[in-house]
Order: sequence, then C-alpha cells, then structure tokens
Amino acid sequence: MKIYYLTPFLIFLTCSSGGEKRDPVLERKLATEKILQEKIRIADESLKTQNLNEEKKNELLLEKSIALIELEKYKEALKFLADILQTRSGIRTPHISFYVGLAYFYDKDFRKAIPFLIRSDKEEPNFESHKKRKILARAYFNEDQFGPGVAILGKASQDKSFAKDLEYYEMVSAGFFKMNLFQRSLPIAEEGLTKFPESKVLQEIKKDSLTNLEPKKSKS
Repeated sequence: MKIYYLTPFLIFLTCSSGGEKRDPVLERKLATEKILQEKIRIADESLKTQNLNEEKKNELLLEKSIALIELEKYKEALKFLADILQTRSGIRTPHISFYVGLAYFYDKDFRKAIPFLIRSDKEEPNFESHKKRKILARAYFNEDQFGPGVAILGKASQDKSFAKDLEYYEMVSAGFFKMNLFQRSLPIAEEGLTKFPESKVLQEIKKDSLTNLEPKKSKS
C-alpha cells in the first residue's frame, strides 16, 4: 500500500543578481521582520515597567511569543509561553492554548501540540477555528492518527464558511485511504478532482482506491 505525503506550502525567495532589480517578496519579508522585531522591543520595554500585575505581564509575554512564532523562533517562543503557564492565571490568558499548540506544531512536536489545540477548540471554538482545526488534523496525521484527523476536518467542513480547499481534499482522501476505507477515499478524491484536476495526490488516491475496490466488485 502506498503512503501519501502532503506537500507543505513553501515560499522560495529568489534574490536578483547584481542588485539591479529589487525582489518584492524579499522586501516584504524584511519589512515584516522589522515590524515583528519592533513588537518584541516594545513588549520588552513594557515588561520593565514596575508593579505590573500578573495578567498584564502575561499579556505582554504572549504578544512577544506571537511575534517570535511569526519569526519562526519556536523554541524561544515556547520558553516565554511556559513562563505564562507557570503563573496562577496563565492558563486563563486569552488564546494561550492556541499559541502553545501552534508553537509546538511548527516545532514538530505534534504529540505536545495536540492537547493544547484540543483545549483551544473547546474553550475558544470561534478563535482561528478553520486554521486551528486544519493544524490539529495535520498534527494527528503526523502522529499516524488518521481517524481523529479526518474527524476534525469533518467537523470543520460542517461550518458553511469553511472552504474545502486542495489541502482539505488531499488530507481527507489520504486519511480514509490509510485506514483502508477505499470506498470513502474514492468519492472524496473524485470530488476534489472536479475542483483541482491538477492534483497528483488526488489522482493517485483515486487510481489506487479503484484498484483496491476492483476485487470486491468482481466477487459480488
């Protein structure tokens, strides 16, 4: 049986030679990094203020952690997120569970990411709901827990505002396939191909699902 790997969306930065042309993608990246570094600087300055109460300090640490996550400094972000969680009111800090789960996910510690993302989905179901559920499903998939991953995406798809994009179709059809539920992977792959006919993943899943279903058809 084939195992399908989902290709993450990567951004490749191409630097122009000789300095003759400006790379707009690189310029936007550098401008964003500058903004994030400034947010961290402001948070650090505010944290020096005397007599900060615990809630305000945690709020500032969270702002700093979010900026660090966006800068892809996940371990550093996790250190400050841990500082928040060690306080009495830490776990009640708005959105803390989501960002801890997010940092663990991007740091590829999927096992630790899952419980925080689940907690966030229960306590703040409307906060980053679509992004959160896709990330949670991907975390389950990376732990070879395809059933819970597919279930999360099924729950997300019940929301009318949820967009069934290419990632959704590839993940759900691949999840069913990996659970040997070929009769369920096939229609998802076929539906996805009506919207994304260029998808090699969906093409392969459709082909292999049909192959696995053929013997059952011939025996009936």
